[in-house]
Amino acid sequence: MDNLDYFDDNIEYHSDDKDLEEKLRQYKNLIKTKSKEELFFDSEDIEDLVYYCIDNENFFDAYDLVNLWVKTSSFSSEAWQMKGYILMRMECYTEAIKCLNKSLALNPNDIDSLLYKASALENISKSKRALQILEKILSLEPDNEEALFRKALLLGYRKIYNQAINIFKYLLKSELYYKNATVELACCYHYTKKYKLAIHYYQKAIDLEPYNDELWYNKAIVHSILGQKYLALDCLDMAITIKKDNLEAIYLKSKILRKLGKIKEAINCCEEGLITNPKNINLLYAIADLYVEIREYITAIDYYTLIISYNPNHYPSFFGRGICYDIIENRYLALDDYNSALRLNKKSPKIWQAKADLLYDMCRITEAIQCYEKALKYHPNNVSCLVDYGVALFENGQLKKAEKVFLQVILLSKKNIKAHLYLAKIYTMFGHIDISQKHILAAILIAPSYKSVYLYDYFETAIIYQSKSTMEKLNYIVKLIFQ
Repeated sequence: MDNLDYFDDNIEYHSDDKDLEEKLRQYKNLIKTKSKEELFFDSEDIEDLVYYCIDNENFFDAYDLVNLWVKTSSFSSEAWQMKGYILMRMECYTEAIKCLNKSLALNPNDIDSLLYKASALENISKSKRALQILEKILSLEPDNEEALFRKALLLGYRKIYNQAINIFKYLLKSELYYKNATVELACCYHYTKKYKLAIHYYQKAIDLEPYNDELWYNKAIVHSILGQKYLALDCLDMAITIKKDNLEAIYLKSKILRKLGKIKEAINCCEEGLITNPKNINLLYAIADLYVEIREYITAIDYYTLIISYNPNHYPSFFGRGICYDIIENRYLALDDYNSALRLNKKSPKIWQAKADLLYDMCRITEAIQCYEKALKYHPNNVSCLVDYGVALFENGQLKKAEKVFLQVILLSKKNIKAHLYLAKIYTMFGHIDISQKHILAAILIAPSYKSVYLYDYFETAIIYQSKSTMEKLNYIVKLIFQ
């Protein structure tokens, strides 16, 4: 909710004159046609017109008129207060604070001026100073509900949730603030991960405002966090019923349906959202990903292409389309898309790794190694990337570097079979049979049912690189393994 929404009811209007609109027209003409020196006006009329303009949210005319007011009543705290308020509504917060300071210099304990100043400070991210002003108000009026509510909001903003919760609970008995306090309590419990209490207060808020789609959506988020997917879907259906183009609710609903394995329903959900927002990138991207999940790669490519036509800088779509081309073995188009994605996002380890894998499959091993190194620069402990990098080094004959990489893999993932197998090969090639044995045995212990496969692969290397006496030793080890 806008910081200023809570103040509108506090403005007192001075006149019920039915002719105020006509007077406003006359004064506007005077302001345009007369010089400041020639301008004559009735000060009471000006005050009434200022409040009339504020009441009708006509802040530009209100600003012209309030300037006349402060010109003739420069010692009026009310005139400076209204100018400050109008500037706030025009989002000129720094200038508003200057005017409110002048008002407070004339009337230091004016509650409204203090409240406006606190709000203006909050809007320029000076929440600590705003809190100090609210504390001053509460020292003058300990039960001032507006100050209490604003203080609680600021405490929540500063993540001082326990204090905020205590104030919001106190305000539940307020006739004016109990609805807002109920919503804010739900949010505080949501942010502090007290999800059952969050659901309780969201439901209370919904009981007070059953057609508020945001409340239904927020409650759905909490249900989803708790794994209560069907309750979340019920809430999202309500949110979407209330507001057909609630894209956040549509998107979350599609994600939950996807987790439930209801891919077609998830696609239908997103497509319904596209009826009112046909160019929504998030929904189009979600549909493309869903088609990838059900292996309809050509359809996914069509959606990624559509997204790129709307937003040529959407690198995830280049990446997604590249993956699809890669899967259907259209490798050169895949490479083009990976390169396009990397031009837009040079620091994505996933894209660098995908490009490296593709180059490896294309037997461009040296280029693949360079890409793996780029990927690892941005994600040094990515085990799958380290393994692929190690394999590429091995294939490229860089055995010492490959050894170092596979040892790093085992430090990160002790039961990584591929690392153990390649280390067994490397140490066999180095002639370090005892160390080699340890790694082949480790691989067999991790997955004993595959020991024949591992040993066959291992012995292929041993036959090439080892002498007859070494092979006899290896044969002896095999007998022990199969006993």
